[in-house]
Amino acid sequence: MQCQAQSRILDDLTGYTLEGMGPMGASRRTLISIFALLALMIPVFAVQADTVDPANEHFERTWERTDRPVDTDQVDRTWMWGPGANTGPMWEQYLESPDGQREVQYYDKSRMEINLTGEPEDSVWYVTNGLLVVEMVTGRMQIGEDSWEPHEAETNNVAGDRDGETGPSYADLAGLLDPVDDRGQDAITQIVDQHGEISEDPGLADQGVYTAHFDDITGHNVAEPFWEFMTSSGLVYESGEYVQGAMFLNPVYATGRPITEPYWAHVPVGGDHQWVLLQAFERRVLTYTPGNDEGWKVEAGNVGRHYFEWRYGYPVDHDPPPSDDSADDGTGGPGNGGPGNGAPPPGTGDDSADDDNGNGVDDDNGNGIDDDNGNGIDDGDNGNGVSPPDNLGLGIHADVSLLGSPTLTATVNLNNPSAWAGDVQLVMTCDGAEVDDALVNIDASGNLEVELEHQTSGLLSIDVCTVTALIGDTVVDSGTIVVVDILPNLGDVLNVDLGLEGALEVNLIGSNLLTLNGTLTNESDVDLEVTLEATDHSDWSDETTVTLGPGQSTSYSFDRDVGGLISIDQYTVTASAHGVELDSKTITSVNVL
Repeated sequence: MQCQAQSRILDDLTGYTLEGMGPMGASRRTLISIFALLALMIPVFAVQADTVDPANEHFERTWERTDRPVDTDQVDRTWMWGPGANTGPMWEQYLESPDGQREVQYYDKSRMEINLTGEPEDSVWYVTNGLLVVEMVTGRMQIGEDSWEPHEAETNNVAGDRDGETGPSYADLAGLLDPVDDRGQDAITQIVDQHGEISEDPGLADQGVYTAHFDDITGHNVAEPFWEFMTSSGLVYESGEYVQGAMFLNPVYATGRPITEPYWAHVPVGGDHQWVLLQAFERRVLTYTPGNDEGWKVEAGNVGRHYFEWRYGYPVDHDPPPSDDSADDGTGGPGNGGPGNGAPPPGTGDDSADDDNGNGVDDDNGNGIDDDNGNGIDDGDNGNGVSPPDNLGLGIHADVSLLGSPTLTATVNLNNPSAWAGDVQLVMTCDGAEVDDALVNIDASGNLEVELEHQTSGLLSIDVCTVTALIGDTVVDSGTIVVVDILPNLGDVLNVDLGLEGALEVNLIGSNLLTLNGTLTNESDVDLEVTLEATDHSDWSDETTVTLGPGQSTSYSFDRDVGGLISIDQYTVTASAHGVELDSKTITSVNVL
């Protein structure tokens, strides 16, 4: 592989789901189970100082499609991966992969990975490139389809020089993830600063950059230059020859879906401050620099480099920091908790992780996890010599009943994979406040189902509840439920039918009284407190409240002083529960007398 001689400015820049390793498709009503597991990732070959070839034919095919034409000077455009790989093949933890590890390789712009979870080899998704931006922004390292490790968010700059002080870091973007409305074709004039704060500069409309596409999954608008890039065609390399074709077989394959809006940032590039448009996607950060050459106006940030440094604690083109333990346990990895650098692939008997915490005792039992708290003794083994499990396979889902009983019930499943048995403390917090707990005893290789409850204040638009499992004082697992837009229409979701009927009685001789009356039947299986409101085309209205159990009926009546004869009028009776309209009846009076 040749290396492109031309050095691009972006190589000095810092680059930047509700979804796992594939096309994103979950709705906003998804219950997301997030497991905070405690296993360390184990790379298996030494980092190389120079670029190296792709680790296998699948990585090579993926790299060649977009970047071989750039590498061989056939086209003049941004790299999607980089001139070559920055590491040899490595193995990192991924729970659904064979032996719980997957093969990966790091490039400037991203990380290639093969999960071996059943995707056909000829599928574009056989080689994926990870939700690296999501991980660095949120500080959650993904180690499985629905499993994450908590870490600090990345503080590297998203765009501009590494030492620039006017642009946001990955961590600063965490406050910009909330979905927004579809802006259509709207001029982009918002600015993001080094604190993640947003301001408006109408003068930036002169740049002539607009929003062009709305992603209704993540709720963010994509800038026109980025959408054109994601859907562009050009020279690609396929089956040993250069051909014209789509740059990306799926528009979100390389970048993922947008997780922020596009913003301008005034950042130093090579020491020269200039306006750069940036937008964070799940897998990449794209930048648009108006002053760049045509093929380089849109560029992909150095997300792969930043992620490697965030994950392993040292730059990808540097050697690992020296070990600080005086006891050599022979495993070849650093003794300060960092990754080893010389392990073979999984299953060969050596985990390359020095977990002795400087005491000369290799106490990870070959799994790369230090489970003895650094003293060489299995702590918390209840005296039977069996260590507590590192996780309990904690699964969690929610059942919500907000009609008559505003209770959120979290059903927690525990699966003990070990020979250890003992007490597990479960604690549920919702929006930061502890709401329920339970102390349970689990058998060796046992399974348990436990229910925890949260009394809500009524209808929810968003709520976040976390269940944490502790053995002693040690957190061994946790799961989080994110409940978004629950029951936006109770009548539709719960099929509530109130059987509302109504009629009109008029007595205008001697009395200007008009009476609306009818019946109401609760045909649901829940208790309801129903508000009935009668209105007409004027300002008149009246209301009453009734309580109905399942299957119960009641009658209602509203009196209206019409003040004289009427020829035509229209009245509506509406039945609502918890502020949501469930049924209505319109009564028309024509030529009454």
